[in-house]
Amino acid sequence: MLYLTNDKQFIELIESIQCAAKLLLCRVNDLLDSSTLEKGTFTKNVKVFDLIKSVQEIISINSPQASYRDIELKVKQLNELPKYISSDNTRLQ
Repeated sequence: MLYLTNDKQFIELIESIQCAAKLLLCRVNDLLDSSTLEKGTFTKNVKVFDLIKSVQEIISINSPQASYRDIELKVKQLNELPKYISSDNTRLQ
């Protein structure tokens, strides 16, 4: 359904909603992880991911609320970051 329209703004909105939903799920998982921390059985989910894409998603998701508060979010030196890193992407976001 996402790509049935040619309206670029609509597509960007849907993609932003998908990213926000993904982050919300991560936050719910964080709450569930707290019990594993208490038990001492917590493990990180380390994998290789696109760091630049993750940073752009974070900015995209948080920009509307920042704009509402007259805050402009900018990423400086994005091109100096490595494209891929090995880490726990969920914890990074």
